[in-house]
Amino acid sequence: MSIDHAIAPVLCRRGRRPHAPQRGVTLVEVLVTISLIAVLSALLLPALGMAREAARKSSCMTNLASIAKGFAAYDTAKGQLPGWRNMQDMYSVTTGSSNPSKACVSWTVTVMPYLGEREIFTWYENYTASADPVANKRIPRYICPSLAVEQREEYPASIAYVGNAGTAAVVLKDGVKQYRGDGAIVDAVGNESGSSWKYLPSNYSLEAIGAADGESSTALLAERTGLAVPKGLKWSDNPVPATSNGAADPKAHVFLQPLGITGGQTYAADPRKGNTWMKLAADMGLRYPSSCHGRGYQLAFCDGHTRTISDAIDPWVYSQLLSSDQSARSPRVRGWEQYRVNGQLVHYILDDKDVDKK
Repeated sequence: MSIDHAIAPVLCRRGRRPHAPQRGVTLVEVLVTISLIAVLSALLLPALGMAREAARKSSCMTNLASIAKGFAAYDTAKGQLPGWRNMQDMYSVTTGSSNPSKACVSWTVTVMPYLGEREIFTWYENYTASADPVANKRIPRYICPSLAVEQREEYPASIAYVGNAGTAAVVLKDGVKQYRGDGAIVDAVGNESGSSWKYLPSNYSLEAIGAADGESSTALLAERTGLAVPKGLKWSDNPVPATSNGAADPKAHVFLQPLGITGGQTYAADPRKGNTWMKLAADMGLRYPSSCHGRGYQLAFCDGHTRTISDAIDPWVYSQLLSSDQSARSPRVRGWEQYRVNGQLVHYILDDKDVDKK
C-alpha cells in the first residue's frame, strides 16, 4: 500500500467538521432590534422633516424673489410699478360695462408676461365671454410649497404672496384716496366716488421710491400663508378698494400699514411681546404678512433682496418698511412716529429682534 493510500483516511477524518446546531433568534433580540429601529426613527424623522421644510421655505423665498424680478422687469418696460388694482385691455372693457369694480385685475395678472405666464395673460388681453376661463389655473410661482397638499389640490389657483399697498385706500369726504407714500404699489385705476370712474395711472416707479426712501429699505412683496388667512383666495380675484376705516379686503392681494389707535386702546410696553399692536386690527390675518413655515415670514424689498422678518417686528420699524415716501405718507402713518419705548422713539433699524435668522 502506498503512503498516499495510507494517510488518505486520516486526512479525510481531519477535514470533517461536525455541524454546529442551528441557533435561532430569540424574542429578546427581536424586541431589542425593533426598539433600536424605533429610537433611530424617532431621532431621524424630525431631522428629515426639518430638512424638507427648510427646502420648502427656501423654495418659497425663491418664488418671492422671482416675482420681485417680474415687478422690476415691468417697471423697466412701463416706467412704473403695477398697481394693486389695474385695468387690463379687453377684459376690463368687456366686464366693466355694468360694474367697473369687476373690471379691475390684481398685480397678479398685470405682471404675468414677466413671469413666463404669457398664455394666461393673453386670455385677458383677448377676453370674450365664451372663452374658457383661466381663473382656476395653478401658477406655481404663486403657491408656497409648504401650504397643505389638500389646500393646493382643492384650491389650485391659490395665492401665497401679497404686495405692499400701504393704506391701500382710505375713505375720505371727497371719495376714495390712497396715500402714495404709505406703500410701494398704489392704485393704478384712480378714485371711485359716486358714479364717477376714471383711469389715473399710478406713475409710481422704483426710481421714485429709490429717490424718496431707498429701494433697499422699502418692502415690495411678502408671504401671507398663516393660519388666519382664509382658504380659497385666488390670484384671479378682482381687487376692490379697502372698506371704510381702511379694513383689508381679502381679494386685494396686499398687506397694509397698521391701523391707528382708537379711544381706550393702548400700546403694549414692549410691542414684541405677543404683537398686541397687530391684534388691535380685527382683520389681522389679512392686514399683515404671515407664514406657514413657523416663526418669521419672507419679505422682498424693492431692490430685489429678500429677508426673513420676525413675527415680533417692532411696529415703528414695520411701518417704516412699508413707507416709500416720508413726505407723502398719511397722517395715520405719521402718527406711528410718535411710538415710544421707555420714553425714546424707536429708531428705524432692523435689529436682531426684528429679523428672524433661523
